[in-house]
Amino acid sequence: MDPELFLTHIFCLCDDLLARQRLRQRGFAPALSDSEVLAIELAGEFLGLEKETDLYRFFRWHYTHLFPALTKVHRTSFTRQMANLWGVKYLVWRCVLERVAFDPYFSILDSMPVPICRFSRAKRSRLFAGQASYGKDSLQPGTYYGFRLHVRICWPGVITGFELSAANGADVTAAASIRVAGRRKSPPLLSFPLLVVDPAPRVA
Repeated sequence: MDPELFLTHIFCLCDDLLARQRLRQRGFAPALSDSEVLAIELAGEFLGLEKETDLYRFFRWHYTHLFPALTKVHRTSFTRQMANLWGVKYLVWRCVLERVAFDPYFSILDSMPVPICRFSRAKRSRLFAGQASYGKDSLQPGTYYGFRLHVRICWPGVITGFELSAANGADVTAAASIRVAGRRKSPPLLSFPLLVVDPAPRVA
């Protein structure tokens, strides 16, 4: 598909979704619309642009003819607006999940660390007091302070659920609470149970 046609298609889908949502109660409308920001971020993920700086520079360099207001928006404002749309991104994920076929009987649950500060600052940090904790990860040495993101993926690679727990949370514990929602195949494509990956011991 032509890249510009691909971007236009994503923008139209986002704009149709946001047309039914009232995101702002007061204040001025942003120079770059929420539909444009959301379309840029979704297309950037498809293109492998994970960093906000790379995303901003790439689209400002190549696609200002599609997003002319991007030339008037500073990178920090763009990043802040993109972060504030987290609730809309959740709605987009739910809408996509209802339209994608997957097999809920064959799934994998894995997790990754989400540190909130450097380990040397953990004792002085007041961020998420009473919620964050210390934990270990099998792929990186040492202890970290923060959370752990558990993700459930069903065949053929569809993210169907996730949960954020304290850093010492185990995958086995999260598996019981992460529910599969969306379209289901019947009969199952592959008759395997849930596979829990990396049940590494945690620090209490």
